[in-house]
Amino acid sequence: AVSGAGKTTSLRLLGRYVPQLNPIFVPLSRVYTAYEMRNLKKENGRPRLLTWLELQGVPLPDDSALANRLLILDGLDEITTPEGVRALCDDLMALCSLPSLRIIISSKLPPAELAAWHLELRDVANLWRSSVPCRIQTIGSAQRLDYLRRSGQEQSEDSEGLNTPFLLTLYGSTQRFLSVKHTPVFQSIRDRWLPTAIGTGQEALFYRYLCVQICRWCESCPGDDVRSEADAFFLLFALPAVAF
Repeated sequence: AVSGAGKTTSLRLLGRYVPQLNPIFVPLSRVYTAYEMRNLKKENGRPRLLTWLELQGVPLPDDSALANRLLILDGLDEITTPEGVRALCDDLMALCSLPSLRIIISSKLPPAELAAWHLELRDVANLWRSSVPCRIQTIGSAQRLDYLRRSGQEQSEDSEGLNTPFLLTLYGSTQRFLSVKHTPVFQSIRDRWLPTAIGTGQEALFYRYLCVQICRWCESCPGDDVRSEADAFFLLFALPAVAF
């Protein structure tokens, strides 16, 4: 599923609805990236994941403590380094031998379509073959219209591209911010950064959100600080992942 489709949110909600399974939510990028791996060592065959969970305040004396629990692993596609993939596969092999351990793994793409498949993911192919694939459906027009109505928004001409929960939330928060009267300083910034003919689609939504973040940045500074405005534009335009 694409970014913002609701994978992480859905998994967190799932964990709340099945408390009887003692779910454990694990963002894989917090465990198996090159930076995080520096502090996690495999000791006496103990999976690194157990060490990480203990550091988060989830005491697990040994592997058997995970038996009959639900382990939610979020973000398989975010593990890309050979060291991280190897460590993850080692842990999966050890964990899959536990009785009645339920595992849910999320990813933007199926495992065989990830670049990491040719590292060591394919070495645990039996795990993928025995799994049940699930997909998050794209938001339909009726769901989109219902969300916009419930949040007090009109269905504009560019709302067709709002096909994920993230984009809908972004659209709603941006429209609400722009519809409120602000100080003359804000209006001046808005007039400079947000022209009337901005276009439609996701690119236009990104530009609106960029403008809103610049305005929020400047409003948090005393006075009309032009330098802060330029800094905001540089950070939010050069690092779009922060803004979008």
